[in-house]
Amino acid sequence: MNILSRTSMVLAVCAGLVAASLVVASPASAATEYSFRSQSSATSEHPFGSLCIDVSYANTANGTAIKQWPCDGGPAQKWTMVYEGRWDGVVYYQLVSSLWSPDGPKCLDLPWGNPAAGQTLQLWDCLGVARQLWSVTQVPGANGYALRNLQTGQCVDVPWGDPIAGNAVWQWTCNNTAAQQWVLRAW
Repeated sequence: MNILSRTSMVLAVCAGLVAASLVVASPASAATEYSFRSQSSATSEHPFGSLCIDVSYANTANGTAIKQWPCDGGPAQKWTMVYEGRWDGVVYYQLVSSLWSPDGPKCLDLPWGNPAAGQTLQLWDCLGVARQLWSVTQVPGANGYALRNLQTGQCVDVPWGDPIAGNAVWQWTCNNTAAQQWVLRAW
């Protein structure tokens, strides 16, 4: 084999490795995005709910409120479940918003890990800490899933189960009611 053929082969292999690394390095390429539909907004017309967990005004600033809003499939309502590990046999995920800021990914966050029932949720830089880790487990006998926080053991909840667009979403003692049941839709 002459030097030109070897050089061409080495360049082809290197180009293939670079292309493969670009595919592997792209975080969104293999990730599935989900929306979380509130069962408290379920009606005969919308049996899986008409309101979704939403980042207020699609704002990427730390501290942006999380609310329920009519499901529209937009980026403010899409979340990727990033596996973070098991604690006491339960799998926990970071819920990463499809809205990224120039500083990087943003996650569903419980401000300062506040254990108070009624603490509203927010968007914050993904830190991988317990206040940002959520289990996603099916509620027995229901179509919905409960989202339970690792740090507090409380669940994502619609205040008083009130299906009003714009209501903040908060944590509350887990109780398996429709206010804490979320139907996942993959995008």
